[in-house]
Amino acid sequence: MALFSSSTRYRAELLVLFVVLVGFAALATDGAWLRSLDRILYDLSVRLRPAALDDRLVIVGIDEQTLTRVGRWPWNRAQQAELLDAVAAQVPLALFVDVVYSGETLADEDAALVDAFDRFAHVAVPMIVDVPAVGQPPLEILPFDGVIRAVTEIGHVHLELDDDSISRGTFLYQGVGNPAWPHAMLALARTLGVIQEPLPDGLARCAELPQEASIRLARCGYALLPFAGPPGTVPQLSALALLDGSLPSQLLAGKIVLLGLTTAGVADWVTSPVSGRGRPISGVEFNANLLNALIAGELIERAPRSLTSLISVLIAAIAALSLPRLTPKAMLGVTLLLIISPMLATAALMAFQSLYLPTSAGSLAALLAYPYWSWRRHEIAWRYVDGEMERLAETSALLDTSPPMADTARWRSRLGALATLLRLSIEDASAPAHANDTRTWATVDGERALHARLPDGSALVLRGANDGTFSEAEIALIHDSLNPLMVDDQHPRALPGEGLAARIRLLQREADRVRASRDTGLKALDEMRSGVLVLSPQGDVEFVNSAFAALVPMAGSVDAPSVLERLGTGLPTPLGSNWEEIWRVVVVAGESRGFETRLPSQRVAYVYCARLDPELGDRLRLPDWAVIITDITEIRTAESQREEALAFVSHDLRSPILSILALVRRDLSSDESKQIERYAEKSLQVSEQFLQLSRLESQRDVETYELDVIDALENACDQVYEQAREARILLDRSSVAAADEPVWVRGNGQLLERAFINLLSNAIKYSPADRQVWVVLELEETWLTVAVVDEGRGIPEADLPQLFESFFRSSDPELARQRGSGLGLRFTKTVAERHGGTLTVESTLGAGSTFRFRLPRLPIDSDLQ
Repeated sequence: MALFSSSTRYRAELLVLFVVLVGFAALATDGAWLRSLDRILYDLSVRLRPAALDDRLVIVGIDEQTLTRVGRWPWNRAQQAELLDAVAAQVPLALFVDVVYSGETLADEDAALVDAFDRFAHVAVPMIVDVPAVGQPPLEILPFDGVIRAVTEIGHVHLELDDDSISRGTFLYQGVGNPAWPHAMLALARTLGVIQEPLPDGLARCAELPQEASIRLARCGYALLPFAGPPGTVPQLSALALLDGSLPSQLLAGKIVLLGLTTAGVADWVTSPVSGRGRPISGVEFNANLLNALIAGELIERAPRSLTSLISVLIAAIAALSLPRLTPKAMLGVTLLLIISPMLATAALMAFQSLYLPTSAGSLAALLAYPYWSWRRHEIAWRYVDGEMERLAETSALLDTSPPMADTARWRSRLGALATLLRLSIEDASAPAHANDTRTWATVDGERALHARLPDGSALVLRGANDGTFSEAEIALIHDSLNPLMVDDQHPRALPGEGLAARIRLLQREADRVRASRDTGLKALDEMRSGVLVLSPQGDVEFVNSAFAALVPMAGSVDAPSVLERLGTGLPTPLGSNWEEIWRVVVVAGESRGFETRLPSQRVAYVYCARLDPELGDRLRLPDWAVIITDITEIRTAESQREEALAFVSHDLRSPILSILALVRRDLSSDESKQIERYAEKSLQVSEQFLQLSRLESQRDVETYELDVIDALENACDQVYEQAREARILLDRSSVAAADEPVWVRGNGQLLERAFINLLSNAIKYSPADRQVWVVLELEETWLTVAVVDEGRGIPEADLPQLFESFFRSSDPELARQRGSGLGLRFTKTVAERHGGTLTVESTLGAGSTFRFRLPRLPIDSDLQ
């Protein structure tokens, strides 16, 4: 679509938006600007698809009820050993105790605890990394030696809190200086052989750090947890039930037991993505979810940042490049697709590939592109409507369409003219009959009248001047005249604030007015007797009227690209040209072209070809062109009849004159006989020149052939030689005699010879005795000029513009004595023009004249033929 005034501006704006959106997506992903939004989407995905829970996992919790009966925490190690013995009696598969046994206490209590651990085949206990004080290095705190020897696995149990205080995962490895300690759940799962190996690349054991004296906390292998459900999803037993023996024996047989504190205020509680309603999850249950994910092989790995950036940038690029090329409906759909699809893809990757791919940066970039392009489209539509309104207003003015609605004075004038035509009476009304209608028929004083409301709110009453009634034709005319005042039901009213809709409605009305005027113009063109064919510059038919179709039958449909060939068949061009050449002259060069032709129906037609509105075509670079054909058969028939009449009249004039000459020449002894002979000869000469000029002007196609112009000049000089000798004029034709080779032109030898005789005869006639007349032949590459130079009196400057008009007489008394027919120079100029040349004159009064007869010369190749 054409959204911009120029393609350069469109590309520049598209490039800027592309750079902005892609840059935003890349920076937002790299800088984690939208991590809060990504976490919301992650939490939603975790809650919507909880992980399947392994039925071997059981939590034995030291809850509030247990502490009430046994005593507050911490218990001495003998009491803890008693609880461990109760668990061991159930023969579980493995045990994890979420208690850090750092440092030794009483020897018998520590020994009891170690003996209790020895009763389990697989048991894991935690170690912690602690910072004693601010500014001091972290320390690894391990269980005392007896526990270390008794248990099978030791690992860290640290939880990671995001900056929104929600724990979504943990590092699988960490330690001081070297992440050597696996998470206790990872270590236990590997010992039991229940883990799904191998872990994803990003969660596998980290490469050990260089063995240096590092005191920093080193961590790696961050994993996100797919929780099995909200807090309380993992089955939980009270430690008190084990201590008092109320549980069935073997209830925990084959189970993986996680023992830890679950009472509020004592246990390590954290908020998780599945907490909900302010219910935190205990540390031991968090570990149970981690172990469950390890067993199921569903630990969620965060996608590499490079991949995340690439996906976000790709989404932003698609939004930047595709939205401006779509329709509004498609743009909304694609925008929603670009926003929702990445979310669905994130959820699907988490569910089926255990991969977390945050794409909110790309989705937000797509969301930002939509309002921008929506605003841009609205702005462009607004400008387009305003521009079209202005252009339609200009077109309406050119077509003289109905006046604008707001011009009440012009409406009153128009209705006044209508009233004159229909003999109506128009009266001002005090108020509109109906506020919501622009015209209403009503009965006023027993007469049927029309109430019309003008744009300014004033009202008029129209009624018949005689009997108060209207005929159907009058009613139709009145309604048609008032239509522009009405609210067009086809165009609904714009709602308040819908400025663009209101403008579009106005544009529709203006378009309707122009369309009506256009239809009227096209109908008028179709009714023309001349044929009209309008073609695009590529040859597509834009319009053809019925007269053209009747005059020029073309086989098949008049359609591009063969329309020029069809024109060549039905509308022949002059010899040496074709319609492709005419197309180049008219459309490319911008010149008009006209010619006369004979149609296949043997009718004679004049064809005129021209571009339509060249200024508009130059601006848009797509000018249409028109072929207009006019049937001139009757004109040519009349001209032929006129020529026959001229020949007949000339014959009737010449015959009596020749008879007079024959009678007079029997006896020329008297002066009267000589005078009669002179007048008769002059009349015969005038008759002959008039006939020749009339034939030449009425003849459209002069017979032409290749001839040597030197021969025509020599013959003309020979014929005026006797006249020059009697007038004692020296005729200098040395320039002609000096030509050493023929000079070829295409023309009619008789006409050219007669034209040269006229020029030479005039030069001799108007030159004083004992003077000289020169015949000069000037040759150019493509032109030749025959110049006749005399030493006569010359021609007054005021007479030069009318010199070549028929029957012209000079105002100079000396020149007026030599009275001729007044047709010779007119005949000579017509001959020059019919041969594609010119006839010009240069003259100075008292110094002589120079007549230049200029003709197109045939190419050299033709000369050699």
